Amino acid sequence: LSVYGKDIMNWEASLFKGEQAVLELANAEKDLADARKRGISNSVKERVELDLLYKATQDTSRSMEERNEAVDELQKRYPSYFKNMSNEEILAGKASVAYGELKKAIIASAIARAQADKIAENSMKIDEKNNERLGYLTKQVQAQEVLDRASANIRKSQGKDYDVTRNKAIRDQIELVEYYGKKASDTAL
Repeated sequence: LSVYGKDIMNWEASLFKGEQAVLELANAEKDLADARKRGISNSVKERVELDLLYKATQDTSRSMEERNEAVDELQKRYPSYFKNMSNEEILAGKASVAYGELKKAIIASAIARAQADKIAENSMKIDEKNNERLGYLTKQVQAQEVLDRASANIRKSQGKDYDVTRNKAIRDQIELVEYYGKKASDTAL
């Protein structure tokens, strides 16, 4: 065990990192699904308004004036779908394909907005993690510079072959360099 102890510990650590990666992937999938649900939910109001307008154009129990006002409002709100159609075509039900495409587009757009919001939120988290990691790396470099200067000073006074690790302050500084390196590694994405 003592011969392979370090290998076993490294293997266990790699298993833990693999488990973490799987958990992070599952959380990302859940976040994406939540964003999709939020997008669909956010599109409800616009889809209801579209439904009311379109149904008003098709409701023959309404006056022609009301139906034409609904057509005008449809064409005003959604020109890319209805502007090339005449009022008569819309009133006759020939806009049903455009209506269906528009409903799908509203949902897709709302989902895309919700997912973009989630991506922006995750990008901010990534930036925060990267900044934290850079902070640890900076501290590691600074601690290494202190270690290098202290080692050079000790070797200057004790001789170039002197084992600097015999000095407690040097050992402490080595631990500090390793600590910051580990924190930077643990903070990496």
